[in-house]
Amino acid sequence: MIHLRDISMLSLLGVTTPLTKSEEINSVCSQSERQEQIQRNRHYMKTVLNILKFYFFQEIALRGHREVDSAANKGNFLELLNLVSEHHPVVKARWSQECYLHFT
Repeated sequence: MIHLRDISMLSLLGVTTPLTKSEEINSVCSQSERQEQIQRNRHYMKTVLNILKFYFFQEIALRGHREVDSAANKGNFLELLNLVSEHHPVVKARWSQECYLHFT
């Protein structure tokens, strides 16, 4: 009972107990998964930013008249991002998760 009380006192002071081997392994696995997720996010963001950079240098409008899912032409940006996502699995996976708010 004294041992449990000492551990709780240490936790109140902000001192954590050392990790067990299984906790260390899980921590390393989650860190590698996190690094992979960071790399996928960076790839997605670089792709989107390159598309935007292309539009800005070419002075092309980003939006179409109607950007709803049922529209035949959703606008230049969304259509090009759909095209790029067909050739990049990372972009496609991320693009399929996106949600848009339309205020107009």
